[in-house]
Amino acid sequence: MAKSLPYFILCICLVGFSFGGLLVVFAPIVKNVFGSRFYNRNYGLIFIGYGIGAFVGPKISASFYDSTGFYVVGYLAPPSCCRRCCAGVRRQKADYRHAERKSIS
Repeated sequence: MAKSLPYFILCICLVGFSFGGLLVVFAPIVKNVFGSRFYNRNYGLIFIGYGIGAFVGPKISASFYDSTGFYVVGYLAPPSCCRRCCAGVRRQKADYRHAERKSIS
């Protein structure tokens, strides 16, 4: 909790720098993970997901808090979802590469 105006401004600046740094890093990560063939579509989808998450995330976190009375569930659920999404991306990439090798041979 910010008890003074300078501390509050410092916290707001740190949040702003974090968002700016994250958005700068999204572009090369999307290109490295998904390739450059459909880069513009993939980056657009990632950005849309970022916007939806910014809108829906606080609502989901509030519902977790309302149902349990603790913020712990709100901090444990997102890493679990991220692990599942990363596993899905890896599986899709492996299936795509396998299908690509079949079409070549």
